[in-house]
Amino acid sequence: MEKKKETNLWDELSEEQKSSVKKSISQYRKGKFRTHEAVMSKYKKWFK
Repeated sequence: MEKKKETNLWDELSEEQKSSVKKSISQYRKGKFRTHEAVMSKYKKWFK
């Protein structure tokens, strides 16, 4: 029986992508984010 190699999405990301994810997590933890609802409320006029 052949064993399947498990893949980890993180391992498939480039260093630039990993850096971007880490930065986003840091900003989120500091409260520097907007909810989906807040963004949609602000830009809903463009989605009509």
